[in-house]
Formats: sequence, structure tokens, C-alpha cells
Amino acid sequence: MLMGVGLGILQSSPEENPSESEVKMKVDTITQPFTSVQAEVWGANLEITPSEDGICNVTSPATDKVYYTATVENGVLMLWKTDLRKWYERFVHFSFQSPTVKVSLPQQEYEALTVQSYSMDVLVAEGVSFDRASVTASSGDIQYLGDALSELNLSLSSGSLFVQGVSTGKIDGKVTSGRMELTDISCNRLTLKSTSGTIEVQKAEVSEACHFEQASGRISLSHVLSQGRLNAKLTSGSLRLDQCDAKALSLKLTSGSVRGSLCSEKCFSVRSTSGSVDVPPSVPYADLCEIETTSGSVDLAIEQND
Repeated sequence: MLMGVGLGILQSSPEENPSESEVKMKVDTITQPFTSVQAEVWGANLEITPSEDGICNVTSPATDKVYYTATVENGVLMLWKTDLRKWYERFVHFSFQSPTVKVSLPQQEYEALTVQSYSMDVLVAEGVSFDRASVTASSGDIQYLGDALSELNLSLSSGSLFVQGVSTGKIDGKVTSGRMELTDISCNRLTLKSTSGTIEVQKAEVSEACHFEQASGRISLSHVLSQGRLNAKLTSGSLRLDQCDAKALSLKLTSGSVRGSLCSEKCFSVRSTSGSVDVPPSVPYADLCEIETTSGSVDLAIEQND
């Protein structure tokens, strides 16, 4: 059962930032019950961490005209930026000296997290737990180290995406340009898509299916084990698999090479228009491994998982 937090919102208590007298640190102590968190952040980093004292605090930089508002509406902790400057004042560039908004959450399982970030970093720390989590950022880095029991959706236009130690039902990650790195994860379904950059996955257990798609760049999979299908699609670049396995594999490349190792014997079906092919002997009735590449080489071995 999900439980709320406290009874109301206490008055903010500002602390002067000695590095810039105009900017103060505003602390909102949230005591009204909530089960979800929704944040929209402009021009500031966002850190969501577990509370050490069981109290929910939102700490943010503020001036008289530019500040963050934290309030609870219909059981949702809402966080957004308020800008009271006149339209002509906004032509002058303004940024906080220490642009970080910190949300400390009492440890419990929350229903949902929704974050929309513009041009800065987002951190969801270990020890924070949601049933569903969705983080979207225009640029910057996303680090997700907490729990998302049913679903984790991450979308980033430009930057780096890092996920570690997550066990969930579904993981869906999208990066237009940048790097995706996932390590020590388990889920039912895993889907990662990128236009250009790098997709790296280390130590993943997938009970149903995983799908990796990259237009240009590199896909590197290490100790990725799927009880269902493993699909990888790459237009231009390289695909590396180290001690990976699945009930069925489909690896399709337009231009690029496939190298690495699988954990068990396969029934191979390999087509390469231009390039060398070196795979172990195909075993009838074993799990199917289909590989297609127009231009590039294929070099795979069988190695037992460590």
C-alpha cells in the first residue's frame, strides 16, 4: 500500500548564497501527502535523492523574480520554475550560480515519477523507489540509479544516459545523439534506440525480449541474456557481443561488422554480400541465430558464460 507524506507545506526558509548576494537557496518542506512526483526544470540540474531524516525537502536557487515552486496537487508533488520578469528583461541572460534543484524523498514506494528537463542534468539516486518512472531531457546527462518496479522510460536528445542496478518490467531508452550505458539490470523487455552514438549494455537479464536499434555508431553488449528474442539493427557501425545469448537472435546491419561470442550452440543463418564470415558449425534444431550484413565481416565464437 502506498502511503502519503505528512500534512502540509511549511513556509520556505531562504539561505544566502555567499557567492552571489542576489541568489538565495529556498527550502520548501513538504508535509502534505503525495504518492507521485512531477517536475519541470529549466536551466538547472535536478537531483532526486532519499531523505536522511524522513522529511521531504525541495531545495532550489531563487531570486525575487526567478524561483522554483513546489506544491502538492491531487496527491502529486509538483515542481516548476516561476519567472516573474518582464518580457524585455528576459533578453538579458540569467543563470543561477549553483543551478541545482534537490528533492529529498522519504523512503517508500511512490506511484510515478515524471520529469521534463531542459538543457541540464538529471539524477535519480539509489534508494528512491517508483512504480513507474519517465524522464525526458533536451540535453545533458540522465543518471537513473533508483527503482522503477513496473516501467522505466528515458528519452534524451543530446547527452549521456546511464542506468545501473534497475530491476523492472520494461525499460525503454531513446537517445538522438550521445551515449547510452546500462549495467547490472533485469527486466521483462528491453528496448534501446539511438540515431548516432553508442549503446553499451553490461550484465542484463531479460525474461522476454530485447531490441537494440542504431542508425550510426556502435552497439556493444556484454553478458546480455534473453530468454526470448534478441534483435539488433544497425545501419552503419559495429556490433559487438561478448558472452551473450538468447532463445533466438536476429542481427541486421547495412554496413558494419559483427564480432564477439555467444554462450550456446546455434543454428546459424548468415548472409553477407561483401565481407568474410567466420562462425562455429551450425547445429540443427539449436536456437536460431540470423545474421545479415550488406557490407562487413562476421566473426563469432561460442564461449560459456562466466
